Amino acid sequence: VNDMDVDDKETCLKNILDKWLDIIEKDGNIDNVLSKLKKKKIAIYGYGMLGRHFIAQLIQLNYDVVYVVDRRKNIESNIPLYGLDDKWPESDYIIVTAAYEYGEIYRYIKQKDDKIKIVSLEHLIMDY
Repeated sequence: VNDMDVDDKETCLKNILDKWLDIIEKDGNIDNVLSKLKKKKIAIYGYGMLGRHFIAQLIQLNYDVVYVVDRRKNIESNIPLYGLDDKWPESDYIIVTAAYEYGEIYRYIKQKDDKIKIVSLEHLIMDY
């Protein structure tokens, strides 16, 4: 990873967090952003900084987070955690929180399960 990649990634994360906080300050929470996900089984791809905070928001708002997928299988999670090569349970949506690698992750998930709806956390937040 060169310095430009790190700078781009940090800028991407800062922009998402800034917009996320703007939404919370305006609406009180991110429930309006997530309205199409109500009463759906949600999986999360990525248990880094954005993933952990996003899951906390989903749980506070009573969304059904059924599992998390992450490359790192040795991390602690209160939600069932699966690796890339594991068989994943059924879900209606998988929300990719690793915004910087969305294209690569999207293609990987589509190869694994072409029926699941894939949503980018970055697009959910930034397009609101």
